[in-house]
Amino acid sequence: MSNGRASFLTKNGRGKFVVLDIEDYEKDRAEKKLLAKLQEAEEAVVDEKGWMSLSDLKSAMEE
Repeated sequence: MSNGRASFLTKNGRGKFVVLDIEDYEKDRAEKKLLAKLQEAEEAVVDEKGWMSLSDLKSAMEE
């Protein structure tokens, strides 16, 4: 089970690597992927590419 802690390795006193539990790593990747998708959706709404008119929606539902 993950303890939520990371080990940091340094080189010449500066952070170089991080060792994480695989569960923490996978959770972090999933969160980043979700945030990227949310960003895409937000940009589509701002550009009005993500919106459908009511008539377009009705047409799409009838197909």
